[in-house]
Amino acid sequence: SNTYLAMRVAYFNELDSFAMLKGLSSKEIIEGVCADPRIGDHYNNPSFGYGGYCLPKDTKQLLANYSDIPNELMGAIVASNITRKLTIVKDVKKIVNAKKNPVIGIYRLTMKSGSDNFRESSILDIMKKLSESGTEYIKNVWGVGYRFSKEQQDGE
Repeated sequence: SNTYLAMRVAYFNELDSFAMLKGLSSKEIIEGVCADPRIGDHYNNPSFGYGGYCLPKDTKQLLANYSDIPNELMGAIVASNITRKLTIVKDVKKIVNAKKNPVIGIYRLTMKSGSDNFRESSILDIMKKLSESGTEYIKNVWGVGYRFSKEQQDGE
């Protein structure tokens, strides 16, 4: 079931990426898709990609279980999650590069709504990629802001 949920996340993330790049309203597209009662309007919020403990682990394990079975979908789910994160990093860097002395604010690190745990959160991969490019950001953990330069992010 977690791989199916990861597939839903990936699907709605790809709709959101399409809308962003085409200048369309992802909200309207998603509402249109979810108007079909067979799909419903749950688990349909675009995000930084699926994260947490179970979805990444379970999708990769199921993909490994399919190693000797012809398939396309299992690998596509995992690949789509990576692509989503790289797309977001690319979009953020494009905005950052157009500004003088930009600083990015990252407010919510948790892996899902209602959680206070941010280990394995998708945003961590995005923060890592931004850090690797030398992008400065401020992250906020439980209402306390921290500002990190590239050297501080890398533990230097």
